[in-house]
Amino acid sequence: MEHFKEYLEKIINLLTARFDAIEKKIDRLSRVKDVTEGDLLLDNQDVCQLLNITFRTLQRYKQHKILPYCKVRGKSYYRKSDVLAMLNKKE
Repeated sequence: MEHFKEYLEKIINLLTARFDAIEKKIDRLSRVKDVTEGDLLLDNQDVCQLLNITFRTLQRYKQHKILPYCKVRGKSYYRKSDVLAMLNKKE
């Protein structure tokens, strides 16, 4: 019986730790959303699919400042409104 209580306590601690980790991730995401003023962020793959371009073309757009982006933890993100504006220009 004592072994079961220890096992149950370990499971509860593990679940609590997981919930804490999830809560931290949600908090980070909400802070990113605040930075973007509620605009949805898209990653490289999303933008390439929306604009029907290759990753290399997207890199050129970034290099020549054709499409604005921001970096979060080393990963590039693009505001959906900026991508849609570019899509409308392209048509």
